[in-house]
Amino acid sequence: MGNFDYEIKDYGAKYHKEKAPIVKAARPFRMIHKEKSEIVILCCHGFTGYPGELARPAIDLFDAGFDVYVPRYPGHGTSGEDFSQTDGAMWLNTILDCYDDIKKDYKKVFLVGHSMGGLIASIVATKKQVERVVLFAPAFTLKSPIWLAKLLKPIKKRTKTKWKQDKEYPFYYEGDETDDEVLGAQYWAFNYLKQVCELDKLRKRAIKEIKNMDSQVLTFIGDKDNAVSPEACRIVGRNNQGLTVSKFLEGATHLIPYDKCEETREEANKLCVEWFLQEKIEVE
Repeated sequence: MGNFDYEIKDYGAKYHKEKAPIVKAARPFRMIHKEKSEIVILCCHGFTGYPGELARPAIDLFDAGFDVYVPRYPGHGTSGEDFSQTDGAMWLNTILDCYDDIKKDYKKVFLVGHSMGGLIASIVATKKQVERVVLFAPAFTLKSPIWLAKLLKPIKKRTKTKWKQDKEYPFYYEGDETDDEVLGAQYWAFNYLKQVCELDKLRKRAIKEIKNMDSQVLTFIGDKDNAVSPEACRIVGRNNQGLTVSKFLEGATHLIPYDKCEETREEANKLCVEWFLQEKIEVE
């Protein structure tokens, strides 16, 4: 499974006091070498997601010689009730706090972001002048009807949506067999209207702020992505002042880091490691 260390500070705790326990798969974790690396990779999970979703790239990056931190946003991986009491500022500030904390111990901090985590990683990269970033299906475009969430938000907390567990997706985290079902029932079976609007606020902020980004960015998008369109990667490419390389993955869904399409999953994780190794070689 990997050398997961769960003795990691809960950076989101000061923003929201959660009532429900953290599902085992959603525990934040870090992977630290006995001889600490000069470079640490900070990974940002997605909207209604959890740290375990980024376990596979974390394992691969650790095996390549990097230390890795995967924090958890407040309200994620506990309960829908906790989630409904959090917002975009809390999620973003959790990552900013983690960045500032771990930067003291490393020569460089690089970023990985998936979906909404791609927005957060982009904002942090711009603020902190991060040199290298990988974005899996960054949510710069949203296929969901945001206008409907804005319309219903004043009168409803959430609406039902279709969700069915798909066991074809492989998992790499240390969790319980029922974790996916619990998270599905709490999060993925509903649209939380206020939080969808918070996601859109983050999207608009990221688009505005990346005009000042000057990073080396690798982006991925899949042709079977039902949440984000290929235009998302083009937005990054047009606005980032540094180098942007985009990879279009035929057969990939939105869940690229642990996709059920083995070919695209392996390609994406391999290229993610290689993207950071280029800089690691230069540092050493």
